[in-house]
Amino acid sequence: MAEKNKAEVIATIRLDKIAEDSKNRRLPILLVFSSATCPYCKLQEDEILKPMLISGDYDNKVIIRKVLILEEPELIDFRGTTVSMDNFVDRYSVQVTPTILFLDQNGKELAQRLVGINTVEMFGRDVDGAIELSLKKLQN
Repeated sequence: MAEKNKAEVIATIRLDKIAEDSKNRRLPILLVFSSATCPYCKLQEDEILKPMLISGDYDNKVIIRKVLILEEPELIDFRGTTVSMDNFVDRYSVQVTPTILFLDQNGKELAQRLVGINTVEMFGRDVDGAIELSLKKLQN
C-alpha cells in the first residue's frame, strides 16, 4: 500500500497546456472533477488512478489530471480562456465528485463519463474501456 502514495494525480488549472500535450501526443485526457474533502475521490485516486500511474501501462494511452473544484476559484480552459470554476463545472454539467470525463484536446467528451464509484474492480474495468474507446476515436 505504501507504494501507491508515491504516485500523484496532478491537479491542474491550465487545461490549455494539457490540451497541447493531448494534441501533440494524440492521447485522450482523463479529467477527474474532484474535491479534497470527498472520501470517494480519495478512494478512486488511491485504488484506481494512482495504481494506473505507477504501472506505467497508461503512459502512452491517456493523460491523467484532476481539477479540484472547491479549492480553485478559476482556471484556464481548453481554448486558453480564464473562466470561473463554477462556470467550468456547469459547462460539463458536473454535479457530484468524483466525476471522470474522457476528453479530446478541445474538451469534447470521447466516451461515457463515470460518476461516483461503485466496486473498485468494476470501476477499473469501466475506466479501461473508456480509455480504449477514447484512444481509438482520437487515432482514427
